[in-house]
Amino acid sequence: MSEQCEYLKDRCAELERALRESEKKSLYYQKIAQQTGDIRLRETEMLSRLVEKHKRTEEDLRKANKDLRDTHIQLIQTAKLASLGELSAGVAHELNQPLMVIRSVSQIMLRKFEKLSSEQIREQLTNIERNTKRMMNIINHLRTFSRQTPSEMTAVDVNRIIEDAFLMIGEQMRLRNIHVEKIFEPNLSACYGNSNQLEQVFLNLIANAKDAILEKMTYADDFAGRLEIITRTSPDYQKVIEILFKDNGIGISSEYRNKLFDPFFTTKDVGKGTGLGLSISYGIIKEHQGSIDVMETSSDGTTFRIMLPFQVGIVKAEK
Repeated sequence: MSEQCEYLKDRCAELERALRESEKKSLYYQKIAQQTGDIRLRETEMLSRLVEKHKRTEEDLRKANKDLRDTHIQLIQTAKLASLGELSAGVAHELNQPLMVIRSVSQIMLRKFEKLSSEQIREQLTNIERNTKRMMNIINHLRTFSRQTPSEMTAVDVNRIIEDAFLMIGEQMRLRNIHVEKIFEPNLSACYGNSNQLEQVFLNLIANAKDAILEKMTYADDFAGRLEIITRTSPDYQKVIEILFKDNGIGISSEYRNKLFDPFFTTKDVGKGTGLGLSISYGIIKEHQGSIDVMETSSDGTTFRIMLPFQVGIVKAEK
């Protein structure tokens, strides 16, 4: 499917070149027709044929662009479902924790119900309600995330989206003793984007950071895994939000750094990675008129940086 996207991109570029050439010729023959009137009938007929060809090229370009958009949406959905497969064990842990709390509280109430005061019963029932609500939030969010959504852009809260991502991966980080620190700029300006797609990007970066930290844990003694996520208004660019994902994992080898965003490239073992994550993330951020890059990497860890404009229509950040 990724190859189909590349083919459609090349086809759109080819049609756009043909369209520009057609427009040049059209202007040339229109000028001749205006100057010569009916004397140059042949040129006028050529102009008519050229206009017809121009219309066909425009229609082909519209169709190719639509096919490209549809294929890209399908590719995003494929990558999303693949990431859900990898996250499924973690989601089970997320649901298991409140389920165990509910079970324990229920067992206590069954055994000691007659000895409990009304205040104690109320406290235990509140505990059950809180944990069932947490489970409902996780399940509802999982349903929303897995659904194929149109690529509509609205004003979104980046801090909220990152918090939502941890509904599905937070327990995995805790169980593996990876400390997560979120340093969010309060009252951060909203940016225009698709919250579902942005969450897919954030989940991918968090999962990659987790894997890099776990790999380092296999050989580094007394190593404490750490992921720091920072959101802020860019100190270097106007009307741009910066999101930094800083892990202290194994880092990225220099030979792989230029291939990270290539489709199907992965350094993970077979069955542990599709190679779609960063490629799809790159495409999503590009559609949001932003950028994603490796800010720094070494044996001490890696920092990924995402830059998103406040408003639709800012093609690139202005210094």
